[in-house]
Amino acid sequence: MLLSCTVCHLAQTEGDMTTLNLAWPKEEMCFVCHEKSVELQQHSPVVRGQCVDCHDAHSSSRRSLLRVQVDVRRP
Repeated sequence: MLLSCTVCHLAQTEGDMTTLNLAWPKEEMCFVCHEKSVELQQHSPVVRGQCVDCHDAHSSSRRSLLRVQVDVRRP
């Protein structure tokens, strides 16, 4: 599913130039749509506001929009 850029960005056009800025602080962006779960609150990158270090909000063919393939094995 593709979403419009303006879901997360504010677009400002001056003449023939359009600038996109984040609509919210980077560390709060995901939680505009997604609920903060207990599991996420214990995930250290989330606590530090670094979600986009591992997740690509624009596109990814990987599970959970991960930037790289991760082999997750659960006991």
